[in-house]
Amino acid sequence: MTQTFFKAEFAELEAKIEYLIQRNSVINANSKQLQAQLYNATFEADQKILELEEENKRLITKNADLNHRLSLVLKRVESLS
Repeated sequence: MTQTFFKAEFAELEAKIEYLIQRNSVINANSKQLQAQLYNATFEADQKILELEEENKRLITKNADLNHRLSLVLKRVESLS
């Protein structure tokens, strides 16, 4: 009876181990998929940041040019007064 009990316990443990191995495989696959998604999202975010930095530089330059023009106009208006 004891040997039968241990055989049953052993079979149950084997089944649990097999389940855990399969579950671990699923978790690993999901982890790899999430890592790939994170890499892609990070790459896209970096690209967007670069685009926004370039747009920001362009706008800063445009703003400086407009400020300079405004300054010239104001000086011209003051000289006419």
